[in-house]
This record gives sequence, structure tokens and C-alpha cells, in this order.
Amino acid sequence: MLKTVLFCLVLFFAMPGLWGQSTSKDSAIRIARADVRHFRLNKTEMKQFRKEKRNFDANLFAPTKATTSDTSWLSNPDYVNAFSAAAYKKTKKRRTVWHYAWIAGTAYVVVGLTSVIVVLATGFD
Repeated sequence: MLKTVLFCLVLFFAMPGLWGQSTSKDSAIRIARADVRHFRLNKTEMKQFRKEKRNFDANLFAPTKATTSDTSWLSNPDYVNAFSAAAYKKTKKRRTVWHYAWIAGTAYVVVGLTSVIVVLATGFD
């Protein structure tokens, strides 16, 4: 009975530590996502990225000393991978001015047509 209880206690305390992620990996990912908030491609890099958006070029999204809060993280591969993935995702979501102008124009036309239909349906009362 005592052997069974000890064995269960060992499994209870040892196994979650074997299956869980290390805290350094979690903190590296969290810090990388926080550092990406200040990341932005310049105009020439953005033009290069827009030519082929599916190209995950590591040179464009790699962390630098200017974009990293602590330069010691640059040697951590978990941080670099998390930063690159988050920077790519952030850049892919960026829109141009023409995108917002197109949406505003479409909304203007839809509202105008709706108002004309409402006026015609009410019979000019």
C-alpha cells in the first residue's frame, strides 16, 4: 500500500514537469509579442513585402537592436522565431489609404442607394 501511494505521489509531482513548457520559452514568446508592437517596415521594405505577401522573408522580420527591448534576447531562438512570426502577422494586416477610401466609398454608395429605395417605397409622403 505504501509503495503504491509513493509511486502515485512521484507520478503526480514529476509528470506535469516533464510535459509542460519551460518558463523561459513562454517568457520569450511573451516578450517578443510585446516588442513587436513597436515594429514597422519602412516604405521600401513594405513595397518589397507587398510584391509577394506569402513570402515569409526572415530578413525583413528579424528582430534588431532597435526593435528589441533587451539585446540579450537576440541570441534566443524561441524569441527570434516568435518575433518573426508576430511581425509577419502584424505587417500582413496593414492596409493602405486606398483600402480605407474604397471602404468609405462603398459605404457612401450603399447608404445613398438605401435612402433612395426608402424614399421611393414610401411614395414621396
